Amino acid sequence: MLSEERKREIRARAEERAGNEDLAGQQANDRLIYELRVHQIELEMQNDELLRSESDLEAARERYQLLFDRAPVAYLVLSPEGVIREMNDAAARLFGSSGKVLVGKPMVVFIDPAFHTPLFEHLRAVFRGSESNPQNPRLEIEIAARDGNRRWGRAESRFEANRAGEHQCLMAITDITERRLMEDDLRVAKEEAVAANAAKSTFLANMSHEIRTPMNGVLALTELVLDTELDAEQREYLQKVYSSARSLLAIIDDILDLSKIEANKLAIDTETFDTDELLGAIRDLFQQLADAKSVELHIERSDTLPRLIEGDRNRTRQILVNLVSNAVKFTEEGSISIRARPDNTRAEVIFEVVDTGPGIDEADRERIFESFTQADGSLSRRYGGAGLGLSISRQLARRLGGNLTFESTPGAGSLFRLTFPLVEGNPGDGGGEALPQQRTTGQEEENTANLSAAPRHILVAEDNAINALVLRKILEKSGYLVETVRSGTAVIEHLVERDFDAVLMDISMPGMDGIAATREVRGGRAAVKNPSIPIVAITAHAMAGDQERFIEAGMNGYIAKPFTQDTVLARIHEIFGAADQTG
Repeated sequence: MLSEERKREIRARAEERAGNEDLAGQQANDRLIYELRVHQIELEMQNDELLRSESDLEAARERYQLLFDRAPVAYLVLSPEGVIREMNDAAARLFGSSGKVLVGKPMVVFIDPAFHTPLFEHLRAVFRGSESNPQNPRLEIEIAARDGNRRWGRAESRFEANRAGEHQCLMAITDITERRLMEDDLRVAKEEAVAANAAKSTFLANMSHEIRTPMNGVLALTELVLDTELDAEQREYLQKVYSSARSLLAIIDDILDLSKIEANKLAIDTETFDTDELLGAIRDLFQQLADAKSVELHIERSDTLPRLIEGDRNRTRQILVNLVSNAVKFTEEGSISIRARPDNTRAEVIFEVVDTGPGIDEADRERIFESFTQADGSLSRRYGGAGLGLSISRQLARRLGGNLTFESTPGAGSLFRLTFPLVEGNPGDGGGEALPQQRTTGQEEENTANLSAAPRHILVAEDNAINALVLRKILEKSGYLVETVRSGTAVIEHLVERDFDAVLMDISMPGMDGIAATREVRGGRAAVKNPSIPIVAITAHAMAGDQERFIEAGMNGYIAKPFTQDTVLARIHEIFGAADQTG
């Protein structure tokens, strides 16, 4: 239809054309002829205009249909019941059809049954809206195509009322099959990574147990031999064996610490410790190595740093031992200084290890804190090591609430700086670790001072013959009566038949393990004489959560392998002291 304005324009042009034919100046009859002529011209012009409009409209319709059919996104027009009223070529392909033969069929037929209900809820949401309150809900659906393939689509829909007043849903579906397949691959990869990480943790736990068990024999037997009469040369050699074994154990501990850090299960303990004692212990540990290389070793503690501070002494010691060990390893001449001072402006304690070694090249500075990385990674490298020390040290420093940084000049040495919050501690004793020495008679008397007149009877459950021998010797030298068994089943049998004062229970044993045996005793399923007998786990399992697992099973304490005589006896005295107080 032509608008009134357009009709007026045509009328004016028709009058202009009729006037050009010189019909306007005639009489009345001629005037009628003129009007008819104008009207004829007007009708001809309107007809031409309508024909052109119809042609333009058809061209526009064809362009729209072409755009609709060839669009890369699937378009559908659905009834309120979900019947397909119209669809384009992309929708036909998505649904596995070669043409628009699906028009008139319910869309739900081509949707995986799991998505039938979500589809109908989606349509209800669309038709709850209106032109004045449009809804634009979205839905991801799995399409069960007619060609047998399964595809994923993301549907976005809008409400529309057509010219006839019929309500319909305009739906656009984007093919997201590749994205969903990628997400599935990522999910599978994540599951595989989780499984691999669990396998790694299991492997590390098993390797920890398998390595720590013989290491316990080496260290404990060496300690027992050092507790006998030896000449100076024999004692020196055995102390070197002991020190080497401790170094090997330190590498094992580094690997386990790395696993704990990666799993975010590394525990940080806060206690009051003596900075003088800590620095002195580190000096004693490395003095002989420094002297052997004619390198001076200096300890400097600022008078303004409180002697007693709060923190994790063992982790602080571990970091400093790593730093000093590296300094001694790389420094061939000159000096190594270990400094401790406060930073009052930042309320931090600062430990620094400064050496006159070769320094660190610029190219290596970005990677020295990476795990299993060393500045010299060649086969001909001069210095050994697993490449874990600095990586673990920095991560430990951050767990302490601080950081580990360094400064270095090639050819002029390096400075490594450990910082963490400074909190002044309460009076208390700091621990230390030194090489074992021969025990004196006074020390042996002290170990037995807390024993009652009647010797305590201890049952040792240990399937490793060497470790069973070590435990027997340690306990018997302190006046205890000892019996050994090799399985959890044997533990139950002995506790049913006889009275014991305590059980040292290995965890990994053939048949019934230590945890199962403890639960049998505590749960009353076995008719043991004393279900509340003290049970101490003694094991090479040292991964995060192990100690908690043993306590949850009903054990009273925990001794990790490798252990020392003092560790075993201190835990036994602690257990018996608690039993005596409650008894």
